[in-house]
Amino acid sequence: LRLGLLQVKLGLIELLQKYEFLPCDKTLIPMRFNPKALVTSADGGIYLDVRKIEA
Repeated sequence: LRLGLLQVKLGLIELLQKYEFLPCDKTLIPMRFNPKALVTSADGGIYLDVRKIEA
C-alpha cells in the first residue's frame, strides 16, 4: 500500500514538472459545485488543456 502511494506521488510529480494544465473553454468559471453529490465535485465537470512544457 505504501509503495503504491509513493508511485502515485512520483507519477504526479513527473506530470507536473513536464506538463502545464490549464482550464479549457468547456470548464465553467466561476466553478459551481454539485450540492447533491456525495463527494464534493464540480457541476458540469472539469476540462483541462494539457501542454508540454518546452525547456
